[in-house]
Amino acid sequence: MKYSPDKLTLVPPHADKHWSVMGESNEDQFWKLRCLFGINAPKDSPIKRTGAFWQGGQLEPGWFMVEFWTHNQNDILEAAEFLAQQLNLPLDL
Repeated sequence: MKYSPDKLTLVPPHADKHWSVMGESNEDQFWKLRCLFGINAPKDSPIKRTGAFWQGGQLEPGWFMVEFWTHNQNDILEAAEFLAQQLNLPLDL
């Protein structure tokens, strides 16, 4: 799957993966992701409703994927838009 460091890409289900977003984080975005998925993450965050799972890029900036563990496409889109806004990246649908 192709991804870009200057946008967040919404990826449809494939192989053993659910809907997800892929991107590449810089230093600031990396720390923002750590906050969004950390133990102090906001309880009412749209990503919480999707059962989102952060994969890749957990130890340093770089490639990452966030997989959404729900079939509710409205929640997935809301969470993807929320992540794009938080990371200050355009969302590629």
